[in-house]
Amino acid sequence: DAAKWALLLRQLGTTSSMEEAVVFAVENPGKADEFVAAAVSWMRVNAGLRMRILMAIDQICARASTAPSAEASGSRPAFVNAVRAYMTLMFKALLLRDGPTQPPADMTVRVRKLLQKWEKRGTFSAAELGDARSLLDAAEGTAPAAAQPTDRGARHEEEAGIRPGSSGGDISARGGRIAGGGGGGGGGGGG
Repeated sequence: DAAKWALLLRQLGTTSSMEEAVVFAVENPGKADEFVAAAVSWMRVNAGLRMRILMAIDQICARASTAPSAEASGSRPAFVNAVRAYMTLMFKALLLRDGPTQPPADMTVRVRKLLQKWEKRGTFSAAELGDARSLLDAAEGTAPAAAQPTDRGARHEEEAGIRPGSSGGDISARGGRIAGGGGGGGGGGGG
C-alpha cells in the first residue's frame, strides 16, 4: 500500500492519476496517518507537486467526509483526522521557500481560498486552521513569525522517522517503508 501511494503521489500530474490517488486513499482509511505523513514528506522535496498534493488531500477529505460509512458513524473520517494531526507540518512543507523568495502570490491566494472552503464546509474549525493561517501570513510577510507546531503531527513525524529536510529516499513510517523519490525502475520520467 505504501509503495502504491508513493507512486500515486509521484504521478499526480494528470486528472486520472489524481482520481486514482483519491479513490485509493478513501478505500484505505486504516493507512490515513501513513499516507498523510508520506504526502507531507513529498511536499518537502517536490516543490512542483506541492499544490497538486494539497488539492488531492482536499479531494480525499471531501470524498471521505461524504462516504456512507462516515455519514453513518457521525464521526470524522480517519483521513480528515490525519490531516488535522499533520496540519502544521503540511503547511510548513507547502510553504517552504525554494531560495530567498516568498511563495508565489497565486499559490498563497489558492491556499487561503482552500482554508476558507475547509472552514465553510466544516471539514476543520477556525481554531484547527489557525496554525495554517499563521504560517501563510508569515510566508506572505504579513505576520512577524511563523506559528509553532501545536498539533500531534510533530510527534507522529518523529515516531515515523521523518526529519525536516529529508532528501526523499525511503522514509520509514509506522514500521512500513514508503518508497521515496528517485531511483528504482518502472514508471515514466521521475520527479
